[in-house]
Amino acid sequence: LERLILAGDFNFQYDLRLPDNEPRKRPSSFVAFTDTFLHDCNNNYSDPLFETLPTFRRGKAIKTLDYIMVGRQLKDSYFDNDIEYIASTWTDHALLTIKMRLHLTNTGKGLWRANPNLAHYKSYVKKINAGISYFMQHILAESTDSSQIKWDRLKGYVRKLTKAYCSNRASWRREHLKQLQSSRNQLIRRLKGDQEALQQHLPAIEQSITHLEHEMSLNATLKAGRRWLDHNENSVGFLKKTAERRLAQRTMDTITHPTTSVPCSSTADKLEAVHDYYDVLYSPEPTHRYSMDKLLKGIQTTISVDDAEYIIAAIDMEDILQSANRCPKVSSPGKDGFPCPILRLILAHPACKDLALNVYNDALQLGVFPPSWQETCIVLLPKKGDLWNLANWRPISLINTDCKIGRASCRER
Repeated sequence: LERLILAGDFNFQYDLRLPDNEPRKRPSSFVAFTDTFLHDCNNNYSDPLFETLPTFRRGKAIKTLDYIMVGRQLKDSYFDNDIEYIASTWTDHALLTIKMRLHLTNTGKGLWRANPNLAHYKSYVKKINAGISYFMQHILAESTDSSQIKWDRLKGYVRKLTKAYCSNRASWRREHLKQLQSSRNQLIRRLKGDQEALQQHLPAIEQSITHLEHEMSLNATLKAGRRWLDHNENSVGFLKKTAERRLAQRTMDTITHPTTSVPCSSTADKLEAVHDYYDVLYSPEPTHRYSMDKLLKGIQTTISVDDAEYIIAAIDMEDILQSANRCPKVSSPGKDGFPCPILRLILAHPACKDLALNVYNDALQLGVFPPSWQETCIVLLPKKGDLWNLANWRPISLINTDCKIGRASCRER
């Protein structure tokens, strides 16, 4: 009981000071239990000036039905709480949250990834287009670097602009949503005795909150890794929990070193174990010359000279853009962090046409690649079985999206 967390819809109003609330409407044995062993994190009933905020709204019915309570041992662990309005298209209930100081797992910061939904924001598209025009005309125009270096420099500049935009928008969205939630709570307190006026002014604020929450849910969908949603599973709270569960599944708490069989728990030891395991696994084996000759003799089909020339013919901008449009919108990007929708903005910019054509044609005809195309990141995904064993982790190599587009342009020929 000391570490118990009780949360949910109690289906009755706990505070006797609320309108039309009487002791007989509360389950006496349950209230006695919570009063004895639990602490209400969102309400302070001992303060005579404290006003309980509503957590349920359906039509004209506005009540406080939802609570988060913790045991005495956890009472000192939480340090903040909040009650937020959630879009009525998702639920009739509010979102209750508490923050607690608990032990954190040792994890790295991971890879930065641009949000593909940014391509739909007019302000972002305008900022990126203006930034690319400036960078191409005033920075790269006088540079003597190769096309491959220029391309990576351009991506680095767009990455810097994107990070700044996301940081500013996240701060603005967080503060603006906080102000809207506060305004809604103040409105409810001020007009709690005038239901007609409350129903007249409340929808405008709630509509603004709904718009921001939909934007947050799209971001949470990406973090949660969910593409098909049903049964109202697009709420911010559901997706946040899914993202946390996904992160927990990928967290290596402890693994066994493949050579020494010693458990590894620190980051340095786990990195050493992983490097040792895959260094052996992917080491090249000696080639069996007889088997190779036999395999090559079995290849009967050859292509004509015309087909060969067509395959290595210069790539045009239409090929590149067509390949970019066919790439998945939410495919995991490489180390540069650019998904296809963001990369399409770069490729479609008129100032980038000549540079992009040079990069892709040099890669096809000369085998010269940008440095970023020669970098990759290997991500380990858990499989079934004992996760202490590295054999039960599946490696996936993430390459940059612009490299994927180049490969797709060649395959379509």
